[in-house]
Amino acid sequence: MPDSSKHPMRHLEAEPDPIFAALSLLRHAQGAHSEGLRNLDQALLASRHPATKAMIAWDLYRLPDLEADEAMAASALLEAEKAVLNTPPTTLAGSIAALIFLQDYLKAEPDIPLAAQGVAHVTAALSTIA
Repeated sequence: MPDSSKHPMRHLEAEPDPIFAALSLLRHAQGAHSEGLRNLDQALLASRHPATKAMIAWDLYRLPDLEADEAMAASALLEAEKAVLNTPPTTLAGSIAALIFLQDYLKAEPDIPLAAQGVAHVTAALSTIA
């Protein structure tokens, strides 16, 4: 009977993969950015159709804060994307998740060097099981 402790994939499945934590943070950052964009859009739309002067003043007062919130959320989203690209997967499932992310990332982002680094991480992880 073969010794399963010596199987090349054993170490890849033994511990939680850090890529899943990075992907979870990315989903949270995407949600926060979407919310920031929605809030900003709603304020801009409301300022075009206000019912009173007080509502116009309130929307104009809030606009800089909403713009700043959206900018911070966009920055956090960028950092979360970089974290995913800089996190090497340690499991086969994590490698697959990273590849799925990279496919979507390459479709949406022009920053190819970071994507190439992410692919290198996945390649390194998969090469240890070959």
